Amino acid sequence: MKIPGSYALPVAGFLLIPLVFAFSDPLQDGIALHNKAYGDRRYVAAAQQELKKLADTYPLAKAYYGNAVSMEAQELSKKNIFKALVLLNNGIRILDEAVREDPDNKTIRMLRLLNSSVVDENSPVNRRKALGEDVAWFNAVRPAMNDTSQALICLHEGKYWLREKNKANARAAFNRCISLSPNSYIGDSAREYIRKL
Repeated sequence: MKIPGSYALPVAGFLLIPLVFAFSDPLQDGIALHNKAYGDRRYVAAAQQELKKLADTYPLAKAYYGNAVSMEAQELSKKNIFKALVLLNNGIRILDEAVREDPDNKTIRMLRLLNSSVVDENSPVNRRKALGEDVAWFNAVRPAMNDTSQALICLHEGKYWLREKNKANARAAFNRCISLSPNSYIGDSAREYIRKL
């Protein structure tokens, strides 16, 4: 019987003993550290360390690395806003490079869309152009995505239109978000934005 991810070693020319090895995927390890950093910023440095090694080879690693740099900038902003802005701009540049290298990768686009939305809303850095590009890109592929993903995109599209001072488009995007994911935190967020319109 063949065991996936294993090797069979001959013993005395007769017996085969299967040895199962746990193979580590450095990219997935880096992404896992990045995702842990959302809940615990102590993982940011470890995520950067893992992802930076792969960033020149894999656009996806570069995107996660750029986002991890932005996380570091967010933490640093509590102590030194000027250094934080330099770091934030570096993270943004890395994310933009990842999109240029692999423009049809949904995960890379989603990382940049979420990053741009948060940065544009909470910092002096204007990311509306990138946010608008990613919203337009996702609107072209959205029907092929699950309802939760579509709702998340609609939520950030609504926020984009609010910043563009187009309340009608914002309301339409928030309503689409609610219809796609009515009983979730995403739908609740959209309702909250509608209440403020």
